[in-house]
Amino acid sequence: MAAVDIPAHPAGATGFAHGALNVGAAWDSKRQRVVLYEGLGDAFTHVLTPSSTDFRAATWTWSRESYGGREPANGQGPIAAADSMQGAWGRWRYVPTLDVFLWTDGPGVTAETEDGATRDAIVQFWAAEGTPM
Repeated sequence: MAAVDIPAHPAGATGFAHGALNVGAAWDSKRQRVVLYEGLGDAFTHVLTPSSTDFRAATWTWSRESYGGREPANGQGPIAAADSMQGAWGRWRYVPTLDVFLWTDGPGVTAETEDGATRDAIVQFWAAEGTPM
């Protein structure tokens, strides 16, 4: 295992609005990049793309990707400081066979689902821009 220096967000770029305390990270094997999601109702991810898979020698580029569709879990109502129930740490995964990211709002958090019902612990599927679902 080797440590890799990752650049800070460029000046003027929108960073992690909630302090990056509970960010989920997943390797997108199809697009060769790391996709980070902070949770807390955000409808976008931060993307960190290496210039090559030789991570020690690669240069890294930040970008941001937005998602359409329903509001993410935790998107309804006010949100306090990031905590383990609202952040995405440990609950953001990439599923290569489906080419989607999975996100769950965790147990005990209530959100309205596609059919209009209110449920705890919902799971949402996020697809990269241009990917049909």
